Amino acid sequence: MTTSIRNEKLKYLGFLLLVFVSRLPFLSAGFGLDGDSWSVSIAARLLHNTGEYVPSRLPGYPVHELLCSLMSPFSYWG
Repeated sequence: MTTSIRNEKLKYLGFLLLVFVSRLPFLSAGFGLDGDSWSVSIAARLLHNTGEYVPSRLPGYPVHELLCSLMSPFSYWG
């Protein structure tokens, strides 16, 4: 019984790893041509550089912009 549970966990872990590896080439793709996406990038860069939160658009998406600001030192966009 325990080996079948372990095999199931390994299958799910392998699937998650496969999905993660398949997304890696797209991590540095940037924000494309969408103006709203670039406003998130600008807000994230401002949050990272100054610590001041300015919403990219109202009502604002602080969690998303915070996560983007954490990634902004490793990116070439924004």
